[in-house]
Amino acid sequence: MNARYTHVIFDLDGTVYDSNKLNMSALSEVLRNDFKQQVTTEDLLAFCGVSTAETFEKLGIDLSLQEQIRKAWYRCLAGKLNGAVSKFDGMISVLSNLKKSGIKMGIVTSREHVAVKFLGDDGDPFPQELKEFFEVAVCADDVEHGKPAPDMAERCMCLMHADPKRTLYIGDTVQDLECAHAAGADFALAMWGYCGCEHLNPEYFLTTPYEILNAVFSEKNEQEQWLRWAREIQAIGQIGLAYTQNVFDKERFTRLREIACEMVALKTEVSKETVRNALALDKGYACPKVDTRAAIFNAEGEILMVKEKMSGLWNVPGGWCDEGESAVSNVLKELREEACMNAAPVKLVAVLDRNRHNTPRFAFGVIKIFIECKALSQNFKETDETSEYRYFARDALPVDELRLDTNTKEQLDLCFEAHKSAIWQTVIE
Repeated sequence: MNARYTHVIFDLDGTVYDSNKLNMSALSEVLRNDFKQQVTTEDLLAFCGVSTAETFEKLGIDLSLQEQIRKAWYRCLAGKLNGAVSKFDGMISVLSNLKKSGIKMGIVTSREHVAVKFLGDDGDPFPQELKEFFEVAVCADDVEHGKPAPDMAERCMCLMHADPKRTLYIGDTVQDLECAHAAGADFALAMWGYCGCEHLNPEYFLTTPYEILNAVFSEKNEQEQWLRWAREIQAIGQIGLAYTQNVFDKERFTRLREIACEMVALKTEVSKETVRNALALDKGYACPKVDTRAAIFNAEGEILMVKEKMSGLWNVPGGWCDEGESAVSNVLKELREEACMNAAPVKLVAVLDRNRHNTPRFAFGVIKIFIECKALSQNFKETDETSEYRYFARDALPVDELRLDTNTKEQLDLCFEAHKSAIWQTVIE
């Protein structure tokens, strides 16, 4: 699988572990109860991603008290953690996917080695449960200057022999962003752990850990810029035609749509008429099409797939959402037509931007909706569209025979994760 990045650096607290508020609530409690300093947890969240020494300095804590406060903080935190730090949902699955795909990973954390004395593995800059995924870990006391200086990221990349231009740093604070950019790496903001209020300018905004895979594996192909321009030009023309009353503006907007069709036809060697039918026949506000997909699992946890007659490839049942159908009614209809199955909806797995994940890219937008369903009855027979159906285990998916413009290995992994989860947070792009 082609990847835009060969190396990925992860911050720990607030990125891999849901620990920021717990960490700072422990410090707040110690400062209030033992040292009579009224500092709230919310006040301290501004110091997430900052080394302990710098945090104490900015809080104005006397140097003679710092070691005492540090030890009291760690003891309080150990009681709150009670041996278990919560990881963000889906994180281990994402790390496993990255490793299997050959991506090298490192840790850059503001944790310090001394914390292990009080917190054990819960405070380790290189937790035991993560060592199977990561090559190296760099913490605050491994370098002269902590975040936001580039030292930690630079040391991590040096140890991994990583090219900064092919490295993605994932973190949850402005200090992480500044550290990444100062070291020459791209940055992805983990919105699930971000507690700040600054307007940041990362290369990626990630709303769930699963979006890490898209950021790593979506190539930035400058040669496709013409397609983005063509889509924008066609959308401007389409929207303009919907709202303008001026006859001369209508001519201009119509011409914009024609230019968009000509650009795509020239680059793809597809006839202008075919492009026009796909790109510019809609009226009104430019909207993406909707594709619905059904994830059905048997008692063994295997996923249902159907084999298409036309392509000879496998995909989960689904198709374009027809006029008058909802997402649910359409996916149930597709199940009846392609798998001869009656089913009921269970949970919404994901709402994805097709052109971020599936190939080849379309000249128009497509929203893909994956819905887990429960089989009620089935009497399969060959249909006009499908020749057979089969259930596949996660480690036995027909990867080389997937119809990639409708479903990818990563999208199927997402369905497996949702099926396993009793409380699933829908992935929405």
